[in-house]
Amino acid sequence: MPDPLRQISLTFAPEEDRLLLRIVTAGRSAYKLWLTRRVTGRLAEALDGAADQGAASHGGTTDDARKAVRDFQRETAETGVDRTQPYDDADAAHPLGEAPVLVIDIRTDASGPQPTLSLKLKEKPAITLGLEQNLVHTLSGLLASGSRRAGWGLQEAEGERQANQPRGSAVH
Repeated sequence: MPDPLRQISLTFAPEEDRLLLRIVTAGRSAYKLWLTRRVTGRLAEALDGAADQGAASHGGTTDDARKAVRDFQRETAETGVDRTQPYDDADAAHPLGEAPVLVIDIRTDASGPQPTLSLKLKEKPAITLGLEQNLVHTLSGLLASGSRRAGWGLQEAEGERQANQPRGSAVH
């Protein structure tokens, strides 16, 4: 089972035109990861799918019910986030080194007891995170905020896709 997350931070680095995702696990391993616009979009889609699965597994059998469950889960996740603590990786191990590593692909796996997200890295081993619902919603919010700061327009494209999708149909 993946090491649970203790702290997560996401900032936009304009000189790199990338988002910097920083993670510290409960086992005190720290990771610095570069997210490109393409990877950020794929990650946002994967998290959106995981949020839908989480809502469906908690009684969301109709579109309206799933939306209500997702909204409740998002609000619950947001209230549990402590934004007052600064990011702290001072006493953490850095298994990939101190410099940020580029994420080149993502994979999700919902076949086990807990869904997972694997981040494939350039020239380094992949990192696997457990996708518990609080993380899904927290990371989704961070990605939305970061891509807005970057001016990437990812939320607008997502909103257009949902608005143009007929109710009850699936996008393939």
